[in-house]
Amino acid sequence: MAIAGTSKALPEDLREAVGKLEIYGYRLEQIGNSWTLYFPPGNKRALQQAAFFDQDLATGLLRVLREEEKDREVLHNYKQYDDRWGKLTYGNGPGFSTIGEGGCGPTSLAIILQYLMNNGSRPRNACIGISPAETARYAATHGRLAGAGTDGDVQQRRDAATDDHDSYNLSHENIQRVMN
Repeated sequence: MAIAGTSKALPEDLREAVGKLEIYGYRLEQIGNSWTLYFPPGNKRALQQAAFFDQDLATGLLRVLREEEKDREVLHNYKQYDDRWGKLTYGNGPGFSTIGEGGCGPTSLAIILQYLMNNGSRPRNACIGISPAETARYAATHGRLAGAGTDGDVQQRRDAATDDHDSYNLSHENIQRVMN
């Protein structure tokens, strides 16, 4: 993908990010040895443009995209110590911890699932109910716990062996396609 007014091709790994920014009204242009990102009129940051050198382009574009998605409520920023679930038991027996103490895995998974399910590829708020409490219950009932936290190795081996994505209708292939 070449950007208008440039002779240099945009790095392939940034095409999706630039495409999303263009949907939000941004425009990217190469000027000399740098890239200029033009912000849409009336943006919350009251900026008109930002310039990046090649080595800073990926970080800069992704930072702007994440801020835009946060403003548009595409990204959820859950905290594992949130009062709504931080004190909930993580697990189903003695010796288990709380989501606040050992629930970084379920909290991260809830953020990722919210993004994957609400990134424009499905109806808005298709999975509005996903929270760290829900993903912690899933981990506890699907053999994902180890001691006082989540066992990612068990999760990866089990998912690979059983293709266990029934709750969210996501497969490794679907996730890989969205992330690339």
